Amino acid sequence: MNNNSFFAKVDASLRKESATDTAPQESAAKGREFAKQVITRLVPVAISYDAKLKERGIDTKMDSSATGITITLRYKDGCRNELYVGGIPKSHLIELNTSYIEENQTYAATKSYNSSKWQDGFFEDRLQRLIENFLLYADKHGGI
Repeated sequence: MNNNSFFAKVDASLRKESATDTAPQESAAKGREFAKQVITRLVPVAISYDAKLKERGIDTKMDSSATGITITLRYKDGCRNELYVGGIPKSHLIELNTSYIEENQTYAATKSYNSSKWQDGFFEDRLQRLIENFLLYADKHGGI
């Protein structure tokens, strides 16, 4: 094999590798954009629930960023219930994570949805269940 044909094969391999290197980056960029769009749509819902819960005397905190939203409901004894919604860019997934934090123990349940299955109503449904469970166990934790 002469030098030219050898390096022609090397160049072909490099072009192929270069083409496959950009696919994960493009996919991650699409995943980030999908998550950003979802979070942008859900922030007003989270802000509304946060305000309405505070009006009712519930200790609540809402944090958001471009990649996720966390809503925390705190009992008088310091224990708390949390809901997190956020994107996982590399896999185009939206994750809903519900947590109950008591002393140094965390109990969590996570559900992930791909971009074709996701519906914004999933967030509000999960948030309503979080609030219902929070109220159900309030007496056990000294109230709200």
